[in-house]
Amino acid sequence: MITESQQKIIDAFLIAVQEAKSFRSVSMLKVAKVAGISPQAIYRKHFNSIEDILKTLKRTIKRDLLDASQSRLEKNPGVSPFSVISEDLLPIFFKHQLALKVFYNYLGTKDLAFLENVLSEFLSPNLGNECPEVISPPDFFPKLLVRMLLTILLEWLSQDNPTPPTLFRAQFLALCETFQIKSYMHEKPQVHDERLKKV
Repeated sequence: MITESQQKIIDAFLIAVQEAKSFRSVSMLKVAKVAGISPQAIYRKHFNSIEDILKTLKRTIKRDLLDASQSRLEKNPGVSPFSVISEDLLPIFFKHQLALKVFYNYLGTKDLAFLENVLSEFLSPNLGNECPEVISPPDFFPKLLVRMLLTILLEWLSQDNPTPPTLFRAQFLALCETFQIKSYMHEKPQVHDERLKKV
């Protein structure tokens, strides 16, 4: 569980990256200055490094996404995967919009792999057999669909003032229809609880 002080440091880190327009040029000294505390206090009580801040941030976002999807599936096992994403996961993405915007714009694709993994765990069991036969290897197409979904979500959050999730929901579903993403998915989820419990 993240403490109030740790959240303050994480927020300072995100602001520092945005100001520098670069992840590599941000030091713990800069983060401490933005947060209004000493670097020694950060090292002694909260985080060992910038990488430690990043890991904590990723772990928190992943846990929030998995908790939201698992909670919905426990209450309504027959719900469509796209209902879970549009109704339950969009608010979580929106809650972490600053972090995800920083990841998308300044950190590079390897730092987004954890999001791909979360969506893959959730969506892969729901892929139908309609994947184009000409595409090889077999895992290429599912990865492509997940990356298309993730791109839609991250482009939404990268706007200066992202539309609130309740209003973006219809747009998201329309985009999934436009790119025919939904046509490759089962209507009812095939997700196993064990897969969602991994954090």
